[in-house]
Amino acid sequence: VTQLEERAEARSLLIELARNDELPTFLKTSIGVIIALIIRKDFPEHWCNAFDEIAFRLSKEIYFRVLDGISDEIVDTNDEKNTLIKDIIRGFSSFQGHVLSPPAPAQDTISGRMMELILEGILD
Repeated sequence: VTQLEERAEARSLLIELARNDELPTFLKTSIGVIIALIIRKDFPEHWCNAFDEIAFRLSKEIYFRVLDGISDEIVDTNDEKNTLIKDIIRGFSSFQGHVLSPPAPAQDTISGRMMELILEGILD
């Protein structure tokens, strides 16, 4: 079993665990941070649908905790990997060859889809 396979299994277990609404707050926060760290390590090469998966498989509360973890672990730091992830989220880059492409329409970007989900959650 490779490290990549172990992370994929851990990711699946965490996502399944995160669906439990009865978890204590500290566990929800920890799961959110761990999922954010896995996204930082595996996105986009080994978990290209990470943002769609967390958006549709996690509760709103855990989803927001993951976004908070992403803010701390990816958005607030600058290195080559984090810059690539931020560019992809913004719609400025495609993973193929790490070459910047023209920006996608806002509604087609990861950040656009995240904002739609956030607004839906606030307005519900």
